[in-house]
Amino acid sequence: MSFTPISKSEGFKQIKSLVSKFEKNHSDYTSNRSSYNESQTRSDFIDPFFESLGWDLNNKRSLPNYSREVILEDSIEGESTHQNPDYGFQAGTEKKFFVEAKKSLVKIESSKQAAFQARSYGWTDKHPIVILTNFEYLAIYDATVKPNDTDESTVCRIKLYHYANYVSNFDEIYELLSRDSIFSGEFDKKVAKLLTSSPSITPDQYFLEQINSWRLKLAINLHTADSSLTETQINDIVQKFINRIIFLRICEDRTLEDHGSLLKTAKQQNHSKFLELLKNAERKYDSDLFESADSYLPLTIDSTHPDVREIIEELYYPKSPFSFSVIESNILGSVYEMFLTQTIVIKKITGQADKIDLIKKPEDKNKTLVSTPSFIIRKIVEESVGKKIHGMNPSEILSVKILDPASGSGSFLVVAFQYLIDYMTDWYVKNGHSTKIYQVTGGWRLVLDEKIKLLNCIKGVDIDFNAVEVTKFALCIKLLEQETRRTISAMTKILPKLGQNIKCGNSIVDNSIWSVIDKSSLGRSEIDSINCFDWDSEFGTAENKKFDVIIGNPPYMKTEDMKKFIPHQLKFFKQSYSTAHTQFDKYYMFIQKGLELLDTDGKLGYIVPHKFMKIGSGEKIREILANNKCIEKIIDFGTQQIFKDRITYTCLIFLKKGSS
Repeated sequence: MSFTPISKSEGFKQIKSLVSKFEKNHSDYTSNRSSYNESQTRSDFIDPFFESLGWDLNNKRSLPNYSREVILEDSIEGESTHQNPDYGFQAGTEKKFFVEAKKSLVKIESSKQAAFQARSYGWTDKHPIVILTNFEYLAIYDATVKPNDTDESTVCRIKLYHYANYVSNFDEIYELLSRDSIFSGEFDKKVAKLLTSSPSITPDQYFLEQINSWRLKLAINLHTADSSLTETQINDIVQKFINRIIFLRICEDRTLEDHGSLLKTAKQQNHSKFLELLKNAERKYDSDLFESADSYLPLTIDSTHPDVREIIEELYYPKSPFSFSVIESNILGSVYEMFLTQTIVIKKITGQADKIDLIKKPEDKNKTLVSTPSFIIRKIVEESVGKKIHGMNPSEILSVKILDPASGSGSFLVVAFQYLIDYMTDWYVKNGHSTKIYQVTGGWRLVLDEKIKLLNCIKGVDIDFNAVEVTKFALCIKLLEQETRRTISAMTKILPKLGQNIKCGNSIVDNSIWSVIDKSSLGRSEIDSINCFDWDSEFGTAENKKFDVIIGNPPYMKTEDMKKFIPHQLKFFKQSYSTAHTQFDKYYMFIQKGLELLDTDGKLGYIVPHKFMKIGSGEKIREILANNKCIEKIIDFGTQQIFKDRITYTCLIFLKKGSS
């Protein structure tokens, strides 16, 4: 399909024409008696308005499905979710701003609710600005500030244009919102000058604070109801409860569940109805997430536990600033990565009631854990997964095995899974297969059955049981992204069980440790904390345990900390890994183990500290890399800091396993 970009001068002429057309029938569009709806407003005015600014709304450039310039609200055979922003504008795969459209009679210049809705979309997805328009007015809001339901429509509004001024303000609008501005980088400069200086909090910071407050409330409720529950049991029950209510809340905003059904049970204080809701979800989704739906009966939604009801209410407007329809898996991932560094503890105090507290886990006490930036994850996935599957057909893709040996919250695996979905979708768009994809207003989608098949390609291991549960949760959320009630209507078991994909264990310690350490000298808790993992028994025979791609951000831990926190493992490392040389770091073993687990022509991509390339303790790891001639690329960031609020000098390392 040929495409000729519209020039700025031609765009100016089109804007003049649109303004004239709107002026001519203004009363018909804006009257309270008007039947002129949002869909008509979009097609007649808002679509051509942004086309006048150079945007390719209909993908006439024939870009890959995932990198088209404008993502339109989900629509399938006329079905609209009414829970998503109407337009998402992006450059490549980098989102820039949402536009929320309203029909012309909606008074967006004064509507608090319309402003809150638009700001919620932008803030949740970490955009700098968000647009609200009915064409009569176009409002630009600072999206970096958390919205509150009490905010007037003017709060954080940095621009308000009336249609009569579109022509006189065309240069200003063009310089800010045009395609040229986005792709030239001018957008970022201009927006930075416009943003307000109001104090703010990011969605992941806010959500983490919210979840941690829930954890404490739920833990207190559990301990009060049943003091025999251990700290481990309380941590597990609380996490399952939070995962389940967040999952159901996301499904509501994605129209997979009736909106407000969870809230209704909470307000009615009807615990039996709540359990019925969970059991229905267990039957419907058939996922590990909802197994044993009644396994935490002490957490009852009734008058005796108002905290539980209040937690659910905080997931909804007006108490919640989030739009769960647009909340990204990477935001949930960053929240859960912080979540996983803390644990609920029961503090026994002589002569007083037990105190429930939330503290940092001992191994994380002296660390500031931050999530891997999304652009780093995307780069690693593109260089490893992307290059491995390039040119493959769907049947070849389905045989690929992708591993994160320290999966944490699942951020790398979620991005890898999305990459597979995008690749497969575009393959079918180009090569055709009507039963594998379907068309929507915003492009093409891969059918759910095919996405489930792709999920079999995704494998993960983490030493932390709760991290494993989080990874499963994140993958389920990603799997159902962009699905609606109609697309899942023919399925009786919607989600796969992920126990064979995501496993709990210590990726770099197997049962041979007991030939190094006397098992009988350790207590039960010490043995459990080591959490040995046997790759052969967990992922098949020695022959088929190999992986095509290994990705991730392996844990960093210097020798001094290993002596303090994992002394038994340190002894094993020194005897079992050649890279455990002098003052080594834990990630050395993850590189060595990764190479062992790679299949021939397999690819590995990690982000790790770059010191192994320079210091004496890195001698053995450099020797392995050199002898195997496996280095494909190293991107050294030098002194540039990649992780927020943390000084770590890192690099991206990409390896390829050659034939032996």
